[in-house]
Amino acid sequence: MVAFLGFMLAPLHRTNASFFPPQPNADKFINFDGRGFMINGKRVFLASGSMHYQRVPRALWKNRLLKMKRDGFNCVQTYIFWSYQEPREGQFNFHGRRNLAAFLHLVKKMGFYAVLRVGPYSNGEWNSGGLPIWLKFIPGLNIRQSDPPFLHAVGAYFNKLLPIVAANEINHGGPVIMVQLENEDAAGWGAVLPNRYYQYLYHKALTLGIDVPMFFSGQHHGASPAGVGPWVTQGRTSPWYTTEMWCGWYTDYRHRAAGQHVLTYQAPWHVIGYGGNGYDVYLAVGGTTPSHFYDNINKASYDFAAPIGQGGDLRPLYYHYKFTNDFARSFQKILEASMNVGLYVSHLPPGMRSFCRVSPYGRIDFFQNLTMRPVICTPPDGCPMVIAPQHLFPMVSKFSLNRYFTLQHGCARILRIVHQGSVTSVITYGPPHSPILLRLNQKAPGPVIASPAFRESGIFTHQYTLHTDIPAHGIKIYTLRVHQRTLRIFTVRRGLARRTWFLHEAGKRVIVFGPRYAGRLLRQNHRLLLQTVDPLNQSLAVKNK
Repeated sequence: MVAFLGFMLAPLHRTNASFFPPQPNADKFINFDGRGFMINGKRVFLASGSMHYQRVPRALWKNRLLKMKRDGFNCVQTYIFWSYQEPREGQFNFHGRRNLAAFLHLVKKMGFYAVLRVGPYSNGEWNSGGLPIWLKFIPGLNIRQSDPPFLHAVGAYFNKLLPIVAANEINHGGPVIMVQLENEDAAGWGAVLPNRYYQYLYHKALTLGIDVPMFFSGQHHGASPAGVGPWVTQGRTSPWYTTEMWCGWYTDYRHRAAGQHVLTYQAPWHVIGYGGNGYDVYLAVGGTTPSHFYDNINKASYDFAAPIGQGGDLRPLYYHYKFTNDFARSFQKILEASMNVGLYVSHLPPGMRSFCRVSPYGRIDFFQNLTMRPVICTPPDGCPMVIAPQHLFPMVSKFSLNRYFTLQHGCARILRIVHQGSVTSVITYGPPHSPILLRLNQKAPGPVIASPAFRESGIFTHQYTLHTDIPAHGIKIYTLRVHQRTLRIFTVRRGLARRTWFLHEAGKRVIVFGPRYAGRLLRQNHRLLLQTVDPLNQSLAVKNK
């Protein structure tokens, strides 16, 4: 028995947290509604990660961004620290590692969007939160309020900074899709103008050409910012987004202790399951605070237990984020156009609960294990799934895979959906020998050539059912082919899924299984040259035909 109920679990701030709308000349490029973000007219889930360009040598920007790209991130968030760009009053420095425009051009070239946190106050464990020391010597100046000497200093800085930001907005061909003003100020978060200081910042930004959505102070910061359960989505006017989903803490180096990982690992799944439309992993890339800009707690290291460490090393958390980033981007049409619908499923095992996100493009049912032990749960019309302690299992249904097939019911963990010309690939994963059950509806006529493992049923609408298990070793591949279009189902164990990479370079979309990291992909003499990295981060060259 399945019944639908309304959720009333959310604090009020989730409904009211909002963004200022884009200006008319930008709304076709970046916009939003209460269900999600729209970029260039398409629904996009923001799988964002913070990388502070000031804390990474310029020669390593590309290396770190490529590692983010391989991990499934599609957006980069960064602070802009005032004291770094105007170290002395009236002396601006936008060269070398301080070259914001060069960083944004690289971000765009590598296929990312960008969210900029321009201040003037930033925090970020940067000395004085990025406020330059020379402000201290201006008589009578009061920071972060409508004080004429402070506004004069901010105005001069913004006159130099914001035209660079505006020139790199998405409506001008750049990557910038949102701008945050101020940071972590109790006066107001989101789209509020509580005082003359906030009004000044907002209107100054508009005057200097900031057309993309803006917001104040941040959105939903925390180690698990989505809270403890699904919230009401009906009546929202802005998407739910977090600018800081903490993967560690500013005093951490390397990965965190095992007991702290449960919350860290599940936080992005909570955003996806509870009704969120994007998150920013803070930090995705650890760094080093240059010169005298660090504070008296952190010194130079700003590693933050990031999935990509201060030295460029890949931590266990890096491989975990592949699961959430790739899943959210594969099903972003559902996640960015959905409503939360309370779902009550009878006869669930003790300690389990379920909920659902429904959209015109399909639905995702979530089954969550709230206990500290593994639980075997059988979703409706599905197969038994072992759900780890505190974990969440998403089951996708009624989702169009391509012109010919719909995933009518998917009782399987799906890593990613990849479109490669006439081939659509669905990569599923799980523990060895665990079952999966997929029901695929043919939605366009034509003769179908199917792998023997598929069972066909239906008279007017042909349905193909795949009931198999995850191999202990290697990869199993099942295919459906119609009119020269191929649907491939890959099944791999969880460990191999962590080492599955999706590359779109050298004119090719390539799926790579096996290496711990897949770096640059080059075409050379009719061959593809793939650079990988072993556990000790020693570069190797592997040739693949």
